Amino acid sequence: MAKQLHRSFRDQQVRSLLQSYDNEEIELPYLLDILKIGRSRFFVLLKEYRSNPSEFSIAYKRSRKTRTISPETEKNILHELHREKRLIENPDIPLRSYN
Repeated sequence: MAKQLHRSFRDQQVRSLLQSYDNEEIELPYLLDILKIGRSRFFVLLKEYRSNPSEFSIAYKRSRKTRTISPETEKNILHELHREKRLIENPDIPLRSYN
């Protein structure tokens, strides 16, 4: 099975395949083999296509940002880094090396 349909096909390609299925020009097993998806995923796509064929897209829509931390956490990290920097640069504290 393909992990990411939007990387294997363009919107127009999938749109034309779904249209051919709706017109009974292509059989389901053949179409599933071409797209390398399962039946349930296919029927989800078909439902989306039938609801609005002209606006149909297989582009991945991310719901939120990934790999982010809260502003409060980032503020605390920066605070601790500045604190360590002051300790390292302090001439009253003898340090030959750090880490």
